[in-house]
Amino acid sequence: MSRPRKSAVDAAIAADKAFAVRAPILGFVFVTVLSLLSWRLIQIQYIQHEKYLSVVRQEHIDDEVLPARRGQIYDRQNSLIVANRVEETIVVDRNKITDIGNCARALAHAEGVKAIDIQRSYAPAEIRQKYVERLGRLLAEPLGLQHWEVIRKITQSDKVEIILAKDVDESDGARMKDMLRAERITGVLFRDSHKRTYPFGNRLTHVLGYIAETGNAGVELSMNDYLEGTDGHRVFETDRKGREIAAYRGDAVEPKHGNHVRLTIEMGLQEIVEDVLDEVGNDADEIYVPQLRAEKVSVILMEPGTGAILAVANRPHFDLETRKGNWRNFAVCDQYEPGSTFKVVTLSGALESGKVTPNVRIRIAATGEIEEAGITVRDDHPYAELTVEGILIKSSNIGAWRLARQLGQQKFYEMGVRLGFGEQPGTGLPGESRGQFFSPKHWSKSSLSRKAMGYEVGATPLQMVSALSTIVNEGVRYESRIVDAVFDERGLVVEARKPKILNESTISPATASAMRTALVKVCLPGGTGMQAVPPGFTCGGKTGTSQKFDPKRGGYMDGRYVVSFMGFVPAENPKFIGIVVVDDPKVSKVKLYGGTVAAPIFRRIAERALDYLKVEPTEP
Repeated sequence: MSRPRKSAVDAAIAADKAFAVRAPILGFVFVTVLSLLSWRLIQIQYIQHEKYLSVVRQEHIDDEVLPARRGQIYDRQNSLIVANRVEETIVVDRNKITDIGNCARALAHAEGVKAIDIQRSYAPAEIRQKYVERLGRLLAEPLGLQHWEVIRKITQSDKVEIILAKDVDESDGARMKDMLRAERITGVLFRDSHKRTYPFGNRLTHVLGYIAETGNAGVELSMNDYLEGTDGHRVFETDRKGREIAAYRGDAVEPKHGNHVRLTIEMGLQEIVEDVLDEVGNDADEIYVPQLRAEKVSVILMEPGTGAILAVANRPHFDLETRKGNWRNFAVCDQYEPGSTFKVVTLSGALESGKVTPNVRIRIAATGEIEEAGITVRDDHPYAELTVEGILIKSSNIGAWRLARQLGQQKFYEMGVRLGFGEQPGTGLPGESRGQFFSPKHWSKSSLSRKAMGYEVGATPLQMVSALSTIVNEGVRYESRIVDAVFDERGLVVEARKPKILNESTISPATASAMRTALVKVCLPGGTGMQAVPPGFTCGGKTGTSQKFDPKRGGYMDGRYVVSFMGFVPAENPKFIGIVVVDDPKVSKVKLYGGTVAAPIFRRIAERALDYLKVEPTEP
């Protein structure tokens, strides 16, 4: 029996039911596709918006660096030693000088037409070429160049930013800015930079140092964290003519300028020291000291009772502007065998031990030479006997050894350490040396005899003058310092560096007094330091002469010496303590001693320094 066929009505009902099931699904798919298409359209519009906004920003929005000023450096009297001068670096922005709109507007202004006329008359490449040619002609004369030189700089570089000129004076830069603004020229940036200037010229070079992007030597390096500021920036918008739109200025971050540093240096005294070195100096390049023909010379003046350094100078030195010359600060960084100036350690230790007094007589050697326990010691002049202070006055090597033997290795070493040898004096200047002063376990059989007269010891001029300062200060040892204070732009002190006592009783006041008396006698007739005394004043001090050691071949070099004098003046109330160290002088009319070479330089400095300080003479 065949199955009956469905009627048309039944078929229609079935179709309606099927559609009713599928309709929601189709609707969902349709809505989803429409939503996706709409979202994609929004994305495209957003991307296009950002693209065009980026173009606008590139053309009309600038982010300008606001450079921080580096702090300045002053002396103790607030005289400006290191200042800043604002200079411009002129930069061309390739993106802006190739923008057709910018180029067309500038050319239209020059030709007295509309920008659209320029764009209709020339192809884009031709517009850009004409713009660069105009830029070259406008900047050539102010920059001291030919116009083709400017064009070549711009066109032969593929960098986004092209440096046209550096170190352009601020006033010249301002005139160029005004000219370019008037000519509707955009794409030329003027970036401020601060260059160091030196009101006192090439004075105090080794202490000041220099900067190369940041502090690179001297105080510029050691105090860089204080001197260096932090750059700021600001974002601003310009109109089609390159004029700044005040209403669209972005948030600005102001630069934080560096702090200023005040040194303990007295530039009046510094100039005196350097003038004297120039007078005994040689060539225009001031590399050598000609009457001495020395390898190098160092001078330090220190203030009694504070450890403050008043003046430091070396020859050779370097040019602060060109940086040519010798950058090494010999007075602080270089060690030498001090010779007889180191006998202040020997005598101080002997007196402090209580085993001798200044007037105790010590047997020396009538022959000028002794050999004991396999050790030979010689004097330049023979003495049968000398008092303890006489050993210092006559600078007897044999006498110094006899005192050192009484004292013993350990006590001798301890006195040297207490006076600051083997450690840094504390200025913080780059390269400050601790010298070489090892403990007795490193000594040889002959070491005590050598050290007693200032050999087998590595000391710097700064260490030697600091040790003398301790004696002059009645045994109170101060840290050497060259920075007095740090202050901000408003003049408020950020950090004050007061005198710092390292040891209140390095030696007793009685020992210090006996040492000062002996040191004054060194500079009286019959002493080795007579030529150090400035007319009208009393002076105390000690001479030193040491043969130069040859580090390459070993042993000491014949006829080559380091000679020195360290002293204080006036003796009864010292205004300063100083040292002069002359490395390898070559003279023909006098013997190579500290008393004949270094002492006269000290006297010349002292005469002028006392006059500068308005100290009245006390002697006929």
